[in-house]
Amino acid sequence: MKDIFSRFPEIFNPYLIEYIETELNSPNRHWHGMFHHNMMLQSNRKLFGDNPTLALATVFHDLIYDPTSKSNEDESARIATMCLWHTEYNDDVNKLIMCSRHHNYSSDLEKMFCHLDLEIFSKPISIYKLYANG
Repeated sequence: MKDIFSRFPEIFNPYLIEYIETELNSPNRHWHGMFHHNMMLQSNRKLFGDNPTLALATVFHDLIYDPTSKSNEDESARIATMCLWHTEYNDDVNKLIMCSRHHNYSSDLEKMFCHLDLEIFSKPISIYKLYANG
């Protein structure tokens, strides 16, 4: 995760980095924590040549996580917009975050993001157990 922060210093200031790391490392995350995000970033590098839009969407897509809420993606997209409004990535990142709600996609980029988000289910059970345990 740190490499994406350093790649986009105009987006990720120290306060935002601290907020993201705190949120993604909180104990109630289960499947939506730092391990999941790092796996997605690693797969993005390996499969899609470190696509910057996919990387930014990965950082923000599960930032808000409340298992009882139906608005996690909406709230995560709102935070992404506050951070990315001035960049070329804003619109696409928001679409990717929203498509992760039901993993419905209408573009190749959305399909790639859904693949990254669900890739854990194609991994060996030992890796899946690490993921499921947060």
